[in-house]
Amino acid sequence: MHNALSTMHTSLTRRHLLALTGSLGLAGRRVAPVRGQAEPLRILGWGHYFSEAVTGRFTAETGIPVEVTPIGAVDDVVLFLRTGGIGLYDLVAPTSGLLQHMAGLGLIQSFDDAAIPSIAGLFPQFRAPDWAFLDGARIAVPVLWGSLAAVLPEEMSDSAPASWLDLMGEPFARRVLMSDDPLGHYWIWNLATGATDPTRVSREQLDATTELLVAMKTSQATSWDSSIYNAMRRLARGRNLVGSVGWQSAPVLSLPEERKLAVFHPDPGDASFCDNMALVAEAPHPEAALAFIDYMIGAQTQADLMNTTNWATVTEGAVALLTPEIAGLLDYGDLDAHLQRSPVRGYPPFTDDGDDTATYFDWVVAWDRVRGTPVGG
Repeated sequence: MHNALSTMHTSLTRRHLLALTGSLGLAGRRVAPVRGQAEPLRILGWGHYFSEAVTGRFTAETGIPVEVTPIGAVDDVVLFLRTGGIGLYDLVAPTSGLLQHMAGLGLIQSFDDAAIPSIAGLFPQFRAPDWAFLDGARIAVPVLWGSLAAVLPEEMSDSAPASWLDLMGEPFARRVLMSDDPLGHYWIWNLATGATDPTRVSREQLDATTELLVAMKTSQATSWDSSIYNAMRRLARGRNLVGSVGWQSAPVLSLPEERKLAVFHPDPGDASFCDNMALVAEAPHPEAALAFIDYMIGAQTQADLMNTTNWATVTEGAVALLTPEIAGLLDYGDLDAHLQRSPVRGYPPFTDDGDDTATYFDWVVAWDRVRGTPVGG
């Protein structure tokens, strides 16, 4: 089984905090075409997004090799670019919540839609999302997405919680599987505890959510895993009933001899993420980089990418090319309903504006309390 989520939402750390909150100034440079390149196209992102099975046709068709530097945490993209990556990498694959911050730091640059003809083939919901623009200029193109939800063994569907807060009740005592996924937990559980926008909460509300998660780990959890992927695999193998955060694609993770998993969406909703491709500031090969973005959102490449990673496609024409199992993970005929229930969520603010909104730093400190609490107290 391809480990598509084992490192997707790893721990927020102060190392990444320093990279994310540092300021380099705005670069704002226009793309200069480069022809006849001999060097490889260098990409910074999740290694499994850019496997040979996905990128091989690009190299075969253009003669341009693709060289990938794999990251191990969501915000490594900022750290790597701020510590020598500018002028080295051509492309980066950040999650949506980082894009405008990265553009503000001068780490990525804008480009014209005309350079990416395949944008026209994207689902309308991903053609021009707010996060892909800054001051009216495009800074990224969505390349894949996925959703978080409640996951239970299929045979226990009758026990599915109607509300996320139901997981704190007696029926789920010592039956919850938690994972070291701060973004996913705060996205979902800030919402469950009353936030209108779970990425914009007061410090008091963040503390309340953190107290609830500590209580869950003390009284409800039976185990703790390093990632959502590992948690879903444990759920398929073991006796846990539900994950405190789960993955929309969990139903395809079970091996033949294991329990089948099913997805549910408790009230008041959950969350999605979207990863994108962006042009690095001072990219050595911008013309080839933009051609690669266009290639990555083409229907066949999208099908190859989703069939190997189990994520969701951004391209309408790719759906017919997906395997039945992967195509069946989402209702592509009604994405509006899905994204209303599971909106693409961003990051909390990176700076303190003096209005008591919890910042990224506050999330880092708060999650340390959850992580440090022993399972069972």
